[in-house]
Amino acid sequence: MNGNGAETAWDNNSQKDFYFRVARKWWGYPLDGVIGSSELVNPDSAVDNSPGEGEMGPPGLDFWREMQFETGFFGYFGRNQASVTVQEHVDLALAGGGVFELATPATFTRPDRFQRVGFDSRLQVQDLDIFGACVWGWNDDPISDEEPDEMQSDRLFTWFVEADYYFKPWLIGYGRYEELSYNNEERQSEAGIKRAVVGTAAYVRANVRLVSEFVVDAESNGTTGDTFNALLDFAF
Repeated sequence: MNGNGAETAWDNNSQKDFYFRVARKWWGYPLDGVIGSSELVNPDSAVDNSPGEGEMGPPGLDFWREMQFETGFFGYFGRNQASVTVQEHVDLALAGGGVFELATPATFTRPDRFQRVGFDSRLQVQDLDIFGACVWGWNDDPISDEEPDEMQSDRLFTWFVEADYYFKPWLIGYGRYEELSYNNEERQSEAGIKRAVVGTAAYVRANVRLVSEFVVDAESNGTTGDTFNALLDFAF
């Protein structure tokens, strides 16, 4: 992967990021869409192409109602241009010791290498779909608005678990709990997350989705807050 999506005519991050995922589907419909072996069709039934004895036929119109279990391992390694704008009249530490006071706002930027590794799993039993993931992360040179010249590594851990239920193919109810915690206490107080989300998604027609959800903030640090969201998504 390349670039950071900045709203500029130039790319301020030409470094290459790397992502991988290795997964195993332990049971369920195969990922290539082929059910069984090449001998699936009963040769004595050339008219209706019925499956052979003891073998499962292809999924019908309710193909989402599957019995499946899948696990995966993934990682993301890259570099980001970390930046922060510090307001005036703030004392900053000098590299050789001492401090100086900013007379005007200033923006500090430097490259930050990061690593992410995690596990994910998914269990589906007919209309019930349960999945989740956990991720460990490291930032080698994160930037701070308190001491932008300081370079110290930071670690994070995040996880979530969600359950979806298909009331209809086009009407889905879901509930999710998620957490994000940092090793850095300052960052934890500003960006740590503990919240639960409950909602419904209705696909009213192709490429149009109506979503309503409640968000309950258990961290109480102002990152999310208790909110109700109503969304109308168009995808083309």
